[in-house]
Amino acid sequence: MELFHDFNLESPEKAVKRLKRQAARLIEERDSLLYHSAKTLEAEYMSKIGYLQYELFALQGHAMKTKRKIEFINALKRNNKPVDVDKIDRFLDREYRPFHQRMSSMAYEVVQARTMLSSPYLNPSDVEFLRTSYISLVEVLHPDLNPSAPSEHDVLWERAADAYDACDLDMMRTVTELYGDSEKEELPTDPVQLEQERKRLLGIVRNLFNEIEKIRGDFPFSIAEALFDTSYISEQRKDISDQIAETQALCDKLSDELKSTL
Repeated sequence: MELFHDFNLESPEKAVKRLKRQAARLIEERDSLLYHSAKTLEAEYMSKIGYLQYELFALQGHAMKTKRKIEFINALKRNNKPVDVDKIDRFLDREYRPFHQRMSSMAYEVVQARTMLSSPYLNPSDVEFLRTSYISLVEVLHPDLNPSAPSEHDVLWERAADAYDACDLDMMRTVTELYGDSEKEELPTDPVQLEQERKRLLGIVRNLFNEIEKIRGDFPFSIAEALFDTSYISEQRKDISDQIAETQALCDKLSDELKSTL
């Protein structure tokens, strides 16, 4: 998709319409990366590597918590104070609450990944319908492209965005039908206003190009190829599995130490 264009070859009205359409396509491309491609790659990552990282994370947390418990008990004994194990456990539960929250979040991500990868994919015609319908709705409903649109468009836009995110074809059809009864935003007729709108839309297009480039360079796109490289996956699994074995041995050792401390 070209960013630069010879505006001398088209009227101001055509330039604004073309930039608006280009921005709509770029917004769809960005949202497709964020809401669809990224989620699929993240699911691949969690199903191939992330589930082992979750197991390692849980063991590391258990080891740290057990070590802290031993330190508490030894400190109380050195100061000839009574050891209240239940009180220590409650304190450690509070202290490690962020860790447990993160662990719950990781567990949820693993489950979601397996669910997503086992769900049926849309067929090509449905994907094309979703994409083209969204582009059309972005062009006429997106608040950045239509700053003067009536407030009732906000609800339609939220529904369109939700339908695209969830790949809800029925909702997308409904929003498309509902929009048919709405008023479209008119282009300005004043040449100065047209030029201002052209520059505003050109800025949006440039920002979208930059945003898409950044998204493609970030996780999970940064490891997209590696996720389908069997050698890479095997190496990662072996490395994490070795760490799991080492951490499990540490947990067993700390568990024995805790028993002897009590």
